Amino acid sequence: MKTNLKNILLIGFATLGLAAVSGVINGQSASAKTYAKVTSNNVMSTSAPTRNVNVTGTNAIYTKAGTLKGARLVATKTTLNILKNSQQGQKNWRAYRVATTNRGSVYYKIVSFDKSYRGWIYGGKVSNQFNAGVKAYTTTNAINDSQADNKTAYQLKSNAASGSNTTFYSQPAWSQYKIGRARENGDGPIITDASKYNNVTFTLSQAVKTTREGETWYQISNPTNHDLNGAWIKKSDVTVLPIPEEVVRIRIKSTEGQLLGVLTLPKQDSESTGSQTIANEYGQVITDSHTVNTAGLSAAYQKLLNDANISGNYGISGLSDQQILANSLALRMADYGQTAEITVAPNPQPELVLFTNTSQTLLAGPVQNGETAGDMISAVYTGNQVVEYNTILNDIVNGLRGEAGTTLSADQLSNVLQQANASEFYYVENTSTGKILSSGDLNNNGTINEALFNVPLIVYRAELTKSQIANTTGDGSNGNGYNPGAYAGTVNQTPAPAIQGKFGENNFLMLYYAGTPSKSFTINGTDGADKMNVKQLYEQFK
Repeated sequence: MKTNLKNILLIGFATLGLAAVSGVINGQSASAKTYAKVTSNNVMSTSAPTRNVNVTGTNAIYTKAGTLKGARLVATKTTLNILKNSQQGQKNWRAYRVATTNRGSVYYKIVSFDKSYRGWIYGGKVSNQFNAGVKAYTTTNAINDSQADNKTAYQLKSNAASGSNTTFYSQPAWSQYKIGRARENGDGPIITDASKYNNVTFTLSQAVKTTREGETWYQISNPTNHDLNGAWIKKSDVTVLPIPEEVVRIRIKSTEGQLLGVLTLPKQDSESTGSQTIANEYGQVITDSHTVNTAGLSAAYQKLLNDANISGNYGISGLSDQQILANSLALRMADYGQTAEITVAPNPQPELVLFTNTSQTLLAGPVQNGETAGDMISAVYTGNQVVEYNTILNDIVNGLRGEAGTTLSADQLSNVLQQANASEFYYVENTSTGKILSSGDLNNNGTINEALFNVPLIVYRAELTKSQIANTTGDGSNGNGYNPGAYAGTVNQTPAPAIQGKFGENNFLMLYYAGTPSKSFTINGTDGADKMNVKQLYEQFK
């Protein structure tokens, strides 16, 4: 029986034949999983706010497009369905890459503002349109708010703690990705101590409400405080500037309607009206004048502006007689517990004139074997590039501007040299000729042209510091050449320290640089020096 059964089994398989076996194999191949392939993957270039999105919960987030081999789950649809309704701005999202697959699917790489989630999510079939798992999202919405009238004076509701800043922001908190606390001067270091603004007054120029939290934020207007002007603050952090009964307040605005500052004057025992308090502090001229040119009026206003800590160049010279009269009337009617409003104007800016011109300006550095002890510099290596002498010359000349008759300072000249990349640079001397190499002798990356291989060279590190400028003496000559410094004078005049020169006097300017030379060397094309720029050669052979 066992033998017969075995024969039957063998016969059964034989009867199935090759076709059956082939079918089994083909069936296994047909069930193998296939994956999509990425056909493009690009950084999104549209403006950042237009790429703020929200998740819809219909699609999950993966480490790569979900149909790609090896994609791992980052956040499930269930999780995203919860996050889409979050009332925290930290759960806003920013899209920053877009990819398409060979199946025509579009995926976006997104990140939550708090960076707790990052990955790829299905976004439909049309590139640069947010569909399916993501949708366009506005993190704030403009609202009408009577407090944002750019007129009423406000201050912090309570004093900010020293050494912290949870008050002032460059944008409402968590409304834009990677944009947080306000910065000094708008683009400087982050403000980390809000307490120094406890007594600053400001107006509110516009209002928005955050979409998730539903909080109202105001943009600050204070043109005399560049740290806070344009910054954002939460509604709960501001309060109207109170007016005590025993003080008179003066609100000072610009001719453009911007609040510049608020001045509070306390009542003295001998005084009975606010106008009397103002007149006693700044003189009767400030409450009685009808014209701009009234004697003593400008000085009175300047004292008032200084007392109000209004920085910037404001005064009354730009006002009309009608505006002066309106100010005088407002101050004359001022009383305790009330606010008087006056207007001031930016003072006209003086015309700035050049200190010198390019045909009368010289930059010179030492050479070892030159015929003269101050061979004119032709081209230099500075700011990681080769720069023509005339380019630096033009930048220096155009940067040296001042009010006619004023004296050039060491600070101003030093700052101009730094802005022109001319306070420190490198140049090369061909010691066989004593001439400084021109831009034609140098490659664009600062390396030496092959035509000068095997020629003896010296690299100089040249500098002209503020200290050297400030301490310049004499006419620059020392018998063997010159003393480093800045020298100037008018035509046919003996050179003198440049910081004695005045703007608008048709000066010549000679900038004599201190040059520290390297050792003499040659480049043979095989020692690696041919790949070094001028600065690197100096460091190698100094």
